Amino acid sequence: MFSPALVAASRTGVSEEQWIVVALLVNSTSKPVAFSPPPLTRIKMHGLLQQLVAKHRPAVLLVTHDVDEAILLANRVIVLTDGEISLSSEVGIPQPRSRETPEFGTLRRRLLTELGVGDEPDAR
Repeated sequence: MFSPALVAASRTGVSEEQWIVVALLVNSTSKPVAFSPPPLTRIKMHGLLQQLVAKHRPAVLLVTHDVDEAILLANRVIVLTDGEISLSSEVGIPQPRSRETPEFGTLRRRLLTELGVGDEPDAR
């Protein structure tokens, strides 16, 4: 169940950035927060999340369908197939990460192959 403050924030038309702040302030009790920000807000959010994790060292569970996002932000990536873990791998690329490194490309191809789209053109 979401806290009343999060529900109120979602009904008042707050911006995505304000939503993130509300979620971080109110969600200190490990309640789930789910939202899907627009692409430019998502990029800003990546930087904010990296700064917060570096400073406060919280446990973070990021659930995403974006392979690049997972590699950029996570220490470990897990692929689920039919509800079961089919791949679990340490990212092993030092932060800050770049899509341009060979290691990023190698892990990206491995994850996409595991997801059944490994032969697709590299579309970013």
